[in-house]
Amino acid sequence: MLKAARKQEKDKLYKSIEDANLQSEALRKEHEKVQKDYLKAQERLKTIQDDKMSDIEKVNKQIEAIIAENEALRQKIDLVSKDAENRIAQSQLNAYRQDRIKEERLLFSDMVQGTTKEEIDASIQALKERELAVKKQVEDQVRGELKQNLPKAVSPNTAEPSIAPSASRYELSRKKGADYASIRQKLMAQALDSMRR
Repeated sequence: MLKAARKQEKDKLYKSIEDANLQSEALRKEHEKVQKDYLKAQERLKTIQDDKMSDIEKVNKQIEAIIAENEALRQKIDLVSKDAENRIAQSQLNAYRQDRIKEERLLFSDMVQGTTKEEIDASIQALKERELAVKKQVEDQVRGELKQNLPKAVSPNTAEPSIAPSASRYELSRKKGADYASIRQKLMAQALDSMRR
């Protein structure tokens, strides 16, 4: 189950990294398109200024419109760049989180939280301490249960069996068939009773 959970987490991580790369590529293309539009607008502005059209007011209005368009494009470029940087940083953080979880072999990887590497490391350390405490508690509980259920050791020399004192052992060895089976069964029951005590 642990391997399956880790594989599932790994597949999710690779999918998210792949998605982030695709989004990053799309943002890069959009950034290039905006850059081209920006350059075209600058060329138009230069063309208008160089042509020295007769109607100066018309030219001034067009220049103002182009300047406003340039500013809007510049702001859009900044937003696209920041968004791409944020997505890349998030993908790197997710990859770091998965690598650390795999490295530490955590059982409850879903409980790891944090928005920075330091927070993730602190969360992993706290989770490891909690897992160790739970493991120790379970081990202590199992040891206690095993200790209670262990049979007490019985030495064969501590007590003579009441059914067969040493004087009659020879006679027991000479018995046959049903008599021997009956006495053997009684001896086994007595031995089991003494072990349970």
